[in-house]
Amino acid sequence: MRPFPFLTILFYLLVSLPLFAQPADHRRLIYSHPLTSAAPGQGETIYNIDGEFDAVKGWNAEHTTSQLQIHLAKPLPLEGTLAVKVTNFNPAEQWVDDLKLHIINLYSRIYTNNKEIFDTDGSWIQIRTGSGYSTMPGRAGFKVLAAARGIGTRDEVTCVEDYLWRLGRIYEFRITWTRERVYAFLDGNLMAELAFTGQIEPFKYLLIGKDNLIWGYCAQPGPWYFDLRVYEKGEAVVVEDKVPPAAPNHVTVRPLAVVR
Repeated sequence: MRPFPFLTILFYLLVSLPLFAQPADHRRLIYSHPLTSAAPGQGETIYNIDGEFDAVKGWNAEHTTSQLQIHLAKPLPLEGTLAVKVTNFNPAEQWVDDLKLHIINLYSRIYTNNKEIFDTDGSWIQIRTGSGYSTMPGRAGFKVLAAARGIGTRDEVTCVEDYLWRLGRIYEFRITWTRERVYAFLDGNLMAELAFTGQIEPFKYLLIGKDNLIWGYCAQPGPWYFDLRVYEKGEAVVVEDKVPPAAPNHVTVRPLAVVR
C-alpha cells in the first residue's frame, strides 16, 4: 500500500528544516554608509587603500591589495547584523591563483598582521573566496570563519561552491551574529551557520577587501561595494516622510529574482 501523500509531504518538510532555529530579526538601523566616499557620517574613520570611490557606484576593489577599513566610533552590540551590497561580482572569473581572497571582515581588534588577534580574547568573522571553494568550472563559493574569543573558539565552513554568478547582478551579503551563532546570508538565503559562544570583545572594525593577515590573503579585484548597513535588535525606527507624494504615474520597482 502506498504511503498517504500528506505523510510523505510532511516527512520531506521536516527533513528539510534547518538544524538550528533562525535568528530573530535585527531591524533597528544603527550605522549606515553608502561607500561612495571616505567622508564619515557617524564619527567613524575610513581608510581607503588601493581602492576607488565613485559617487554613484560605491567603493571598488581594484587590485588584490585593495582594502576599505572602517574604524567605528563605538563598538557594535554583541548581537547584530551587517549588510552590504555588491555588483560586478563574480569570484569564478576574478580569482587570483593560489590566493585566498577576502570579501568582508569583522574584527574587535586590528593589527598590521591580524594573526596577532589569535592568542587574545578578540573576536572576528570573515568571508573569503578562492579557487579552492568551487565544485566545477564557472562556479564559486566561500569559506565563512568565526571566532568569538580567540583562536580556540574558531569555527569554519565552506558553502555554496556550485553558485553561478552574473557580473551585472546586484547581490547582498548579510552576516548576523548572536550570543550563540553566526549566520551568513546571500540575497536572504542562509548559506552558512557557525558556533559563536563566549564573545566578550565587541566588533569595532569593518574591513572590505584585503584582510590584515600574512601574505596570501588578498582582495577579490573587480567588485563594487555599496549601501553598507548595521542593525541591532529592535523594531525599525520610522521616520516621518516630509517629502510630497509622487505623481500618480510612478514606476513600481520589482525585486530581482535569484539566479542560480
